[in-house]
Amino acid sequence: MPAVEPRLADVHWEGRLSAGTPAGELTKLAAEVGADAIVIGSRGVGYLHALLGSVAYETLHLASCPVTVIPERSLAPGPATA
Repeated sequence: MPAVEPRLADVHWEGRLSAGTPAGELTKLAAEVGADAIVIGSRGVGYLHALLGSVAYETLHLASCPVTVIPERSLAPGPATA
């Protein structure tokens, strides 16, 4: 099992395996389960969508619920919290 980012250790999540485009499958699943929001990470690679990344960009346009995009740089190691 991959290491959990300590600042996200209390976040509830579950894994699912699905075939299709990432943004399409994320938004379809969110609609199926009645998600209140989608939280997605972004590395911000690529020319056209340099700030968001193509999956995050497409998810923002397809989703019927709010989408929060967390850039990879915001998860850089920071000071430890007690």
